[in-house]
Amino acid sequence: MRIIKDEPPLQTKALRLTRKWYKTLINTYDVVCICFYCEWYPGNGRGNYREQYDKAANIIANLYPRERHQKGKAIMVKVNCSDEKVLAKMFNIGYYPFYQIIKNGELMETKYPKWRSTEYFLQLIEEFIEDKKSRLPEPDRSILPFGIYTEKLTLENYKKFVREREIVMIFFYASWYESCREALQLYEKANGEICNLYRPKYYTANSIQTVAMARMEAGRNAAVIKKFRIKQYPTFKLFNNGSMHGEYKWDGKHEGFVNVLRELKEKNQIEQEKREKI
Repeated sequence: MRIIKDEPPLQTKALRLTRKWYKTLINTYDVVCICFYCEWYPGNGRGNYREQYDKAANIIANLYPRERHQKGKAIMVKVNCSDEKVLAKMFNIGYYPFYQIIKNGELMETKYPKWRSTEYFLQLIEEFIEDKKSRLPEPDRSILPFGIYTEKLTLENYKKFVREREIVMIFFYASWYESCREALQLYEKANGEICNLYRPKYYTANSIQTVAMARMEAGRNAAVIKKFRIKQYPTFKLFNNGSMHGEYKWDGKHEGFVNVLRELKEKNQIEQEKREKI
């Protein structure tokens, strides 16, 4: 990696990437580093990673300036998932911050980095440019990822959502009920882990996660209450291969959501292996 003796002043920050010019950008640069973040996430200030990322983006821009009408070598950009929900969904973001590398238009397999220093980002970009790296370091398992907002379903779209996925858990809640608001925080936290466990290996705009968590407003909605026989809040229903599997009796911990989904997934895999042997 090149050593910069006189570091250029921080004049610009990492550019904000939007859906409108996403395809143009990845075709304009050999290596694109994307930082997905969310303003409301409480860990945004931890380690000043955004400041370090902006600083690294400025250095990379100085190291690899793009000539007019020529393809650039590298660029670092960022996506605010609160505003760019389509991009966040396309990459199936499960926690923040999340880093993704795209090289020559192809998505690299990456993991959540433990370190977020400027030097880390610079080394990362250099290694991708020089074809020395295919993945980021393994995540720090001591830090539980915080979930993104789960998909909010309605009576009109829930059937399609369930049919397209192998296993789905739906959280039926009443927004005015205090217990539901508390449960939702843990539900979102579990969703981050599920996204991490069952994230598609290769992403496309049509990628679908096989195991997913969603939510549906049931409070004062007579049609939802009647259809799903909601008797109390919160209520959690499991769907397996497009059909109702049963109701999950929550134990009050976010690990409970993760465990029941993993067990059901493992059970499906065992049954699938038995069918293949016949």
